[in-house]
Amino acid sequence: MPKPATQQVLIKVEASPVNPSDIAFLRGGYSIIKPVPAIPGFEGVGKIMAVGDEVDPSRVGDRIAFFIQDDDSGAWSEYAVVGANDFVKVDENIPIDQAACLFVNPFTAYALFEHVHENQHNAIIQSAANGQVGMFIRFFAEEHNVKVINLVRKSEHVEQLKAEGCNFVLDTNDVDLIFKNKVL
Repeated sequence: MPKPATQQVLIKVEASPVNPSDIAFLRGGYSIIKPVPAIPGFEGVGKIMAVGDEVDPSRVGDRIAFFIQDDDSGAWSEYAVVGANDFVKVDENIPIDQAACLFVNPFTAYALFEHVHENQHNAIIQSAANGQVGMFIRFFAEEHNVKVINLVRKSEHVEQLKAEGCNFVLDTNDVDLIFKNKVL
């Protein structure tokens, strides 16, 4: 079992999602490169089992959501070591699948939307709109009165997003959209 160094904590991992960034990492097409052999997984949820120097020992036992990029550890393991600034305490009542996904998608959406907001755009087009990043972007857009054109790949996703109140949803596999210049 790994040991936490100064300003690190040891986590017993409870769950870790498989995000597109994880798949890209496994295929060698991601900006983060770890020496082989490497443990994949960039985020997860777990309990703090031990703390290194300069970390409050009362944190042991805390349930946390964490983000990890270190070469020596990964979220797809039984135990992971993360920096003291790379986690947040999460309530025990948050479902495990949601707690495991608190870093990558929300912060990705926030970063993408910040570009829109900083440049004062009135509308955006987003692909893969039915995913978690798309959901977060719609939330930020609504908060700032920015219109969103949502692109999806299945007709059932069009119906789902329209039922959620989205006005502009396009199925990129819709032949009429491609060949007849279908109007929103």
